[in-house]
Amino acid sequence: MRSGARIAWARSREVGSRVALWSWAIFVAWSGVACGGSRDALPDEPPLADLALAESALGVPTPEAAAMCAALVPEGAATLLRAALEGNVDLAVARERLAAAETMIVQARAGRLPQVDAQVGVGRQRVPTFNPLTGRDATSQTQFQASVPVAWEIDLWGRVGAQVEAAERDVLAGWLDVEGARLSLAGQLVDLWWQRGAALERRRLLDEQEETARVLLDLVTHRLRMGSATLLDLTQQRQQLEAIEAQRVRVDLAVTLLEQRLALLQGRVPGSVALPPAGPWDIDALWQAEDLPALLLDARPDVRAARLRAEAADARVRVAMAARLPALRLSASVSLQAQSLGELVDFVFWSVASSLSGPLFDGGRRRAEVERQEALLREALLQWGGVFLAAVAEVEGALAEERDIERLLASVYLQRADAELALDLARAQWRAGLLDFLRVLSAQQALQALDQSLLDLLRDQRLQRLRVCRSLALLPLPSED
Repeated sequence: MRSGARIAWARSREVGSRVALWSWAIFVAWSGVACGGSRDALPDEPPLADLALAESALGVPTPEAAAMCAALVPEGAATLLRAALEGNVDLAVARERLAAAETMIVQARAGRLPQVDAQVGVGRQRVPTFNPLTGRDATSQTQFQASVPVAWEIDLWGRVGAQVEAAERDVLAGWLDVEGARLSLAGQLVDLWWQRGAALERRRLLDEQEETARVLLDLVTHRLRMGSATLLDLTQQRQQLEAIEAQRVRVDLAVTLLEQRLALLQGRVPGSVALPPAGPWDIDALWQAEDLPALLLDARPDVRAARLRAEAADARVRVAMAARLPALRLSASVSLQAQSLGELVDFVFWSVASSLSGPLFDGGRRRAEVERQEALLREALLQWGGVFLAAVAEVEGALAEERDIERLLASVYLQRADAELALDLARAQWRAGLLDFLRVLSAQQALQALDQSLLDLLRDQRLQRLRVCRSLALLPLPSED
């Protein structure tokens, strides 16, 4: 016996009518054959029974991991973030899209309730009459009528309930899309915040290097006058100073462009936002494995949204299956009808009816719709898996790069200590007349290059940590009102 017939058996036994039982069973079996052709019996259970993941099973970050991510959003960045979450245009568009999707829940839930209409009409017609004196005649009549029809489809097979479930899952997924957009916006803003901080730090470093270069230029000029330096030494030091000044121009341009992008993220005109300094650059601790439970990935908005869309696709499969089964509809109507307004309330007419209808032959259209929805369900499940794997790759890649940066930092710190010592020795020997100025200039350039490399690595380390926090949805965000 088919699954639809078994459902009909249970419902009919509750009614207590054996005649209704066999009528429903025969009708369901007949309609299933007519609509489905040679298709096998419909599955008894939804194919997504083991899909739901309890919210309590989602991973919780350790206090250390949460504190590390919170440190990436200092007070100045948090102020800009609050302004961006309120004024960003793309985020406002996403919120309006979600508001439009929420109306689908109301529309789906309306299918559970009776539909009540009101109809009022007036008409005039000329009808034939019989006159005993003249024979056939015609007369004109005016007809007034008012009625309130009521129609209600009983949700026997859970079709309307599945539609409501699909709409609710879609809206929840849309809400998570907005949360993902907020997280992405926060990541972009904090990323730009620290890139600007790195540019400002580079500007400060160039200022120090420029000051050192000017002092050294004055020293070379003095020694040239004393006859202990050459014009080549002076020219090389002057070229070094000009190179630092050229780097300063490029850094100033980078700061300006980054500040413009920060203003645009807030929905503001560039130049209208005052930005505070970025803050310190030191990072004390690396991630520990126990700080990042694997189940944190399940809390990502995109992963949860993909799961909800798979659940919505499963509900639509059940909607398509229920559409192949008979539908029970109840209808009632109360109406008034008269040839004059004064007589309209004299007579009240009413009617009550029920109907059972189902498809006999539709060319396999409903069966094809079930197969289409099942294919969409499989697609949604694959997309869910793909989103999860992409999240794993993103987090693992960011963690690996941060650890590589930490090793590079240790090496650069050692190189910088050696370069600083080499510069001191070269200067001392140059002052003693044991070395030419070219060796001093080379040592100075090596130290300055290492200082800039160190700054780049510190920036990359912070940005990689930001990438991990964003990948695990650990960036602190202000709550939505």
